[in-house]
Amino acid sequence: MRIRSFQPVSDPTQHIQSWELLRKAITEILNQNNSGLSFEELYRNAYVMVLSKHGDNLYNGLKSTLENHVKQRVLKRLNDSWNDNFLGTLNKLWSEHSIAMHLIRDILMYMDRVYIPNSGHPGIYITGIQTFRKYVLEQSHVADNLSNIILSMVKSERNNEFIDKVALKDACKMLLHMGNSSDRSLYEQLFEKEFLKDTKIYYEHKSQKMLMDNSADLYVENVQEILKKECEFAELYLDKVTEKKLMQDLNEVLVKNHIHTIINMENSGMLYLLKNDMLPQLANMYSLFKNVPTGIENTVKCLSQYVRETGEYYVNSFDKIGEDGQAIITPVKLIENLIGLRDRCENFLINAFHRDEQIKRSLIEDFEYFVNLSRRTPEYLSLYIDDRLKKHLKEQEGDIEAATSKAMILFKYIVDKDMFETYYRKHLSKRLLNSKTALDYSEKHVVDKIKHECGGSFTSKMDGMFQDVEAAQLIQTTYKEYCQNNPSSSGIDLSIKVLKPINWPSSIGEEAVNIPSELTSAFDHFCTFYTHKFKSRKLKLHWGLGTAELKVTFYNKIKNDDKSQLENSTSSVNLGVRKETKILIVPTTHMLMLLEFNKREKLTFKELKDSTKLPEKDLKRALMSVSMGKANQRILTRTVGAGKEIQQTDEFIINDNFTSKFAKIRITNVTGKTEVENENERRKTKEVLETDRKAEIDAAIVRVMKARKTLNHNNLITEVTNVLCKRFRPEILTIKKCIETLIERDFLKRNEKDNKTYEYVA
Repeated sequence: MRIRSFQPVSDPTQHIQSWELLRKAITEILNQNNSGLSFEELYRNAYVMVLSKHGDNLYNGLKSTLENHVKQRVLKRLNDSWNDNFLGTLNKLWSEHSIAMHLIRDILMYMDRVYIPNSGHPGIYITGIQTFRKYVLEQSHVADNLSNIILSMVKSERNNEFIDKVALKDACKMLLHMGNSSDRSLYEQLFEKEFLKDTKIYYEHKSQKMLMDNSADLYVENVQEILKKECEFAELYLDKVTEKKLMQDLNEVLVKNHIHTIINMENSGMLYLLKNDMLPQLANMYSLFKNVPTGIENTVKCLSQYVRETGEYYVNSFDKIGEDGQAIITPVKLIENLIGLRDRCENFLINAFHRDEQIKRSLIEDFEYFVNLSRRTPEYLSLYIDDRLKKHLKEQEGDIEAATSKAMILFKYIVDKDMFETYYRKHLSKRLLNSKTALDYSEKHVVDKIKHECGGSFTSKMDGMFQDVEAAQLIQTTYKEYCQNNPSSSGIDLSIKVLKPINWPSSIGEEAVNIPSELTSAFDHFCTFYTHKFKSRKLKLHWGLGTAELKVTFYNKIKNDDKSQLENSTSSVNLGVRKETKILIVPTTHMLMLLEFNKREKLTFKELKDSTKLPEKDLKRALMSVSMGKANQRILTRTVGAGKEIQQTDEFIINDNFTSKFAKIRITNVTGKTEVENENERRKTKEVLETDRKAEIDAAIVRVMKARKTLNHNNLITEVTNVLCKRFRPEILTIKKCIETLIERDFLKRNEKDNKTYEYVA
């Protein structure tokens, strides 16, 4: 079989006949009367016209037919319904027109595919849309009425009045259909522009009324409900572009324009919510604020103000004295307050602010600000950890670890970490030397945390302290074996820990004090053992961290009422005096002080100070711990002097009325504010620290220059600061002085061509 191409008809009037057939059919389709038409015949006639080069006639005829239909029939029907369901009639007319254009496009498919692309005319369906738009929707009276009706329906919807939602939705879809993704002009002109304008006006008035009638948290809840409702409205009726514009306008009118009022509203604003830990309300507020340009900025500002003011109050309260003459806050309580504030802020960040990175960074800056507001914070933090670890026997290990872990978070904020190290080593040394569980997990847990934050070199001396204590236990065991064959003439059971000076604080127990001869003899016995075992080493006695067991006899006078109890007493009784012996476990300072009462019955503070040579602060602490409290629980009694402070002329005697149900009594120094260094001690600590820092800066400069060989002044300052920042923040002036010193010592030299560039001298 052979297929031949279609041959054009030669009849010159054929295209006129074909068009007349098509015109009548298109008119019937537009009038919704297409049941008797043969679509195959109509398609063939359109095909022939295009193939016969009569595409122009077909297109122009179609356009003319569409215009006549819209002008004569569509507009008439619309005008007839002006006061009776105008919007419903318009939607129906558009729907009929759209369906008809789909059918017409199918009939003229060949023209749409072959003729239209090369003609410059819009497609068949688009031509139908443009005709409806031009002769119906762009007519001023129709456009105005349509716009007014739609906007009125939107207003009714917002006032919870009944509307024809289907008609409103169809009208909006019709306006959007009149263009394409880039041509929204009719939709914007008839609806979007006025819709957004009316929306802003409506909610400007409504927001003012809501603020007057509601608290901040209720206002936020109402706004959230409005946004939810408007978002649902937009998804149902509007396109994505309008929805985005609507949400932006609503956030501006309802949130941005009132953000300061919401934040600062008395008894309900953000500051109030923060103070009262109202997390759900804060979370609602944050969810609103994050959608406006300045929302997070204002949230950060308010939160930062609250956190800084609270932190400043805690830090500055330490030096304030209450009405009772006592400090308002102790170091331990201060750190507890800061940890509590840190926990609350963490709660805010996670449960209210959804871990917002900007807020997280702000909180870090806030804590760095007030934690470093006082130069004493490193000392207080060390005292807090000291207090927690000393109480570890009374608490669960998990509780101790949690408390110290939170303390180490504060440690991260401290700039002068080397100052913390100074105090921490001092307090650690006392715990290690006085505790029977010195190597317990909690101690090493804290040091591991410090090591993780600052590196192994930062904790090298602390690690050395642990190693010394372990080694000292082995030495003590060997000494006990030595004593079995070479007993000490003093008869004193001596336990000594040998420590390497490089690892331990040098200021503890270095002062010269009067040590009784029997104790000196016992120490000399140990020295003989040790120097024989380690010939190249020398020992120096540090008395300040030791403890002693003293056997003390109290001579209690027995009252008549008590004589009936003598038969049941196990104590020695002689002529109305009951002799009672106790073992006191006391620090070395207490031992030296109490031994003086073997020589004299009464001693003043000044006499004790002169005879023992103990530092005044240590002697006062020792006396306070044994002469205050309940009358029958004091080791010493003040016969002259009263009050909480001990004076030079206060006089002390042994309290023979002392009683205790325990055979062994442990006595420790008083704790609290007396644990904090006084001004003189703090000055000495600062001097030592400054000396150490200069040495570290020198070493850092040399290391940097050795690696770089040549470096300009600003880059050297920056690199040295970066090297040292994990220990402390060096002052630029100090770095400059160290550079000059190193130049004088020929470690560095200036570049001959550039005075601000340095060279390393090998």
